[in-house]
Amino acid sequence: MGAITAGNEWTEVSAQERLTEYRFEHGARDLSFGTISGYGEHGAIIHYEATNETDVVIGTNSLYLLDSGGQYFGATTDVTRTMHYGQPTAEQIEMYTRVLMGNIDFGGLVFPKGTLKTRMDVLARR
Repeated sequence: MGAITAGNEWTEVSAQERLTEYRFEHGARDLSFGTISGYGEHGAIIHYEATNETDVVIGTNSLYLLDSGGQYFGATTDVTRTMHYGQPTAEQIEMYTRVLMGNIDFGGLVFPKGTLKTRMDVLARR
């Protein structure tokens, strides 16, 4: 994706297609789930699926969310990354930092057996 800053055009769809090709070139047997490739406001849509109709160019003014996974022999991956290819605004830095803080806090919690996911979600949102 360094090509984005070099002026080459990538879109949500072309990025997810290239990542899928890369996974299969490196031993993936299948995808773990449909890739979420969302630039700007699309990155905030839960389970967003980029299509030719919704596809946008990944630019240098907003955040890009990439959530993907592959199934390999003996392993399944789930990788989520948030990237910015320009200079993030103070608001974007604040949003990113708050999400990071919530993930760090959430990762250290111990849940009683039987805790519902709906009860866990609120703990990550502060």
